[in-house]
Amino acid sequence: MSVNDDGFTSPVPAHLAVSSTAERPCPAAAGSQKEADSARARNRLVTHARLKASATELFAARGLRNVTTHDIARGAGVAAGTFYLHFKDKRVLLREIVLEALADLRTEMDLAARGCSGVDATRKHVESVVTFAERRGEVVRILFSHENEWEELQTHVLNTLADYCESVLRTQQTEGLIGSDVAPAIAAQAITGLQARVIDWWTKDPSRATRDAVIETLYKLQLTGVYGPAVTAE
Repeated sequence: MSVNDDGFTSPVPAHLAVSSTAERPCPAAAGSQKEADSARARNRLVTHARLKASATELFAARGLRNVTTHDIARGAGVAAGTFYLHFKDKRVLLREIVLEALADLRTEMDLAARGCSGVDATRKHVESVVTFAERRGEVVRILFSHENEWEELQTHVLNTLADYCESVLRTQQTEGLIGSDVAPAIAAQAITGLQARVIDWWTKDPSRATRDAVIETLYKLQLTGVYGPAVTAE
């Protein structure tokens, strides 16, 4: 039995009683733990990014089928088992790489066309697609490879881009830039397919055409193929 700070008798023997001050966490210890947790989180992000970078390079060079999780871990400079702390399998990793790239492209297209309208917005969209392909050629090669294993993912990406294109075309149709006889959904599929085929062809061998030639050709084809005769490229 012992008497506590309030003067009441406690059933806990004095030698086993823990003072209230002992229960309070030490500020220094709490700070150290927080720093340690923060460092672990940063290291995890770094490792995650290294695994994605390694996989992107390997998938672009060899394809999904000829790359193992051990290859990816080795390229990232981590132990083989570390891979599974971040991804269930290589297909999940591939999906994250492609969908992240798709989100980046959508953002870049939005930013490029901000403040623009009509044919100026169209040109900015084309420029952003070509610039993205130039900078992220490995992702483009992965996306447009002929492996059946990620055909569903390819279809998803193309459909997403076509939906984006369709929304732009519908807006421009209300502005009178596109004739009422043009179906935006059909035109969007045609434009997306055209751009995808050209980008795939060009990124495989950039010496085939200059960046400016790719942009100018895609831009003018879109104008003459979709817009009314009153709208011409400058």
